Amino acid sequence: MKRYALTIAFIVMLAGGVAMSLIYNQRPERIVGEAMRKLRDANSFMGAATIATFAPERIVQAAGADPNLVLLPIVFVGEVGVNVPPGGKVSGDANFELIGSDKDKPVTFHVVTAEDGTSYVRFENVPAEKTSAKVVEELNGKWYSMRTRGLAALLAKDGEATADQEDPSGKPAADAWERIRATVSSGELFGRPEQQGRQVLGAASVTKYEVPLRREALVGLAQDIKTMVRGRALTDEERAEVEKTMADRDVSLQVWIDRSAKKLMQANLDVRTHAADEGGTEQKPALLSVLMRFSSWNEPVPVEAPKDSQPFGDLIERLKKK
Repeated sequence: MKRYALTIAFIVMLAGGVAMSLIYNQRPERIVGEAMRKLRDANSFMGAATIATFAPERIVQAAGADPNLVLLPIVFVGEVGVNVPPGGKVSGDANFELIGSDKDKPVTFHVVTAEDGTSYVRFENVPAEKTSAKVVEELNGKWYSMRTRGLAALLAKDGEATADQEDPSGKPAADAWERIRATVSSGELFGRPEQQGRQVLGAASVTKYEVPLRREALVGLAQDIKTMVRGRALTDEERAEVEKTMADRDVSLQVWIDRSAKKLMQANLDVRTHAADEGGTEQKPALLSVLMRFSSWNEPVPVEAPKDSQPFGDLIERLKKK
């Protein structure tokens, strides 16, 4: 009888150990942490994206509009393929369609980013209104080239990233890229994730998590992104300015993770600004909203630069004269 009692006790202990192990392995912080660590080893990704932001001020002005009166965001949906090697020489190919445009001839936006640091942009089917016919004539069907950092600066509303400011060694930007990868994969950026339910994405059963972002790490991440945009080390004043700007930003992140494979399947990032008024704090529309559903990881993205293109700066100058 004693022998059976010991056997039963052993089975109970074993079952309890297995149960505790399963509970531990399924904790939100462990699942999210492992999925994020895999990002460090990822060399490429493909997926469908929805991006909403406001038109860059420089483009609005060139088109003859008042940036203070342009309040509606522009929203693009499309497919993205990006190579993200450890060295930071990002390349990729993306096609987007403008939401709300003519369905028969939707406005499309094609971007090709080459490893040599040059990006190429082409619009199709931009409608010709009376006030913008000359602008449309310049845009439609033509490839325009610019430094990738210049394009990033344009999209980030940062007009100070010029080629002559770049560090020719490339080391500050490469170091910033490595810190970004390390910050994300180490979990330094994230607080304790909160599970928000399960659903099906394609053929995968996933769990959605709300992931809080640690303010100090988020500021460092923003400074590293700014370093990559500028292509050089930031001054103390510039670092302080980034910190001040981030104090007025509310950044939220939701991720959808395949629990069995511990793989990131979808992510949603919103960046908003807050402004205090007499009634308290009023939340303004998102400055940037990105929803990305990943279809594959570590499949090299083919990138072919167009053979015929014009400098983007020449386009801006021509638009200013019209």
